[in-house]
Amino acid sequence: MSNENGAYAPKLLRHPDIKPGELLTKLGESYSPPVIRAIIQENGEVTDMQLLSASGLQRLDSIIMASPTEWKYAPRPGCGAVSTNIVVDIHWLFGTGASAQTNQSTTITKTLDPSLVVRGQIVAVKAFVAKYDVSQLWTTAGALGFIGAGYQRLQVHFLSMKKDPNDPAVYLVVGKTLVRNRVREFKGKIVIETVVEFPAQDDGCERSVKGLTEGVITGRYLFKENPKQTSTGIFEGKLTTGFYTDKGRILHYDDLWACSDSYNNNQFVGIWKSYRSKIVEKCNWGDDRIPHSGDLDVGAGEFWPNDKYIKNGWQGLKAELETEWKTNKEVKEKEWWK
Repeated sequence: MSNENGAYAPKLLRHPDIKPGELLTKLGESYSPPVIRAIIQENGEVTDMQLLSASGLQRLDSIIMASPTEWKYAPRPGCGAVSTNIVVDIHWLFGTGASAQTNQSTTITKTLDPSLVVRGQIVAVKAFVAKYDVSQLWTTAGALGFIGAGYQRLQVHFLSMKKDPNDPAVYLVVGKTLVRNRVREFKGKIVIETVVEFPAQDDGCERSVKGLTEGVITGRYLFKENPKQTSTGIFEGKLTTGFYTDKGRILHYDDLWACSDSYNNNQFVGIWKSYRSKIVEKCNWGDDRIPHSGDLDVGAGEFWPNDKYIKNGWQGLKAELETEWKTNKEVKEKEWWK
């Protein structure tokens, strides 16, 4: 599906019956036109959309799509994001405080550079999972996460993953979580729902991307903690994972954009529900950055916890980051799951 210049364009979003999505966001910076990054499927649908600041580096968090059935939106890794030349009115409602009361409204139109448009291709999930063992993409160490409105630190570690013999698109998972010095066990599954591939983009990290193909896996997860342990419940939500394949079609964890300030991968977005009290808490985690983390992350070049939430379990991580900054040496992660 190409426009008159041969660039791949999402005609679905230009359909006269589709109205611009309204965005409700709290911005900590002065207004500037945003950059839209998205994955465009073969049929023209937008399966992934991300809004960045005008610099293209900072994600605008706390964004809610008012018309999700018209614009398919989902958080995704920053690696290999695809910029599109969508011309669309974007309605910003600037809020104040946690209540996000409207005090200003403006409308802008942003046209993105057509040269940045690339063609994404939907990959048959059945063939993809039959060919590759995706578990290697999820067993990286060092994920950052939070639980609850106070951004209490959450750590998640997968101990084992294996394909369900009855459905290779399902991975059976065993792992542990750590919150407030409490280690809890869980078992569950990850279900791969979609796979999209596109030619690898110049990463700006002084690495050759010639012949490489990047891709994004989207899916859902359900992890059940051991009910025999206290303060346990169920984790449930959506995930996106970036990968790339080399010239030999070997699968790799996508770190092609690791030099970027906004780089992230393995973005898990969902909730935790207590077995006992039925309380539901927002709960997200990911590699390098945490999706939809509000004002928790105040780091420019890397994740850095806001002093406002330090007492909620972030003291140790901040100390490690400060040590790395002073010594220019990476601090080895404590293996709390053993």
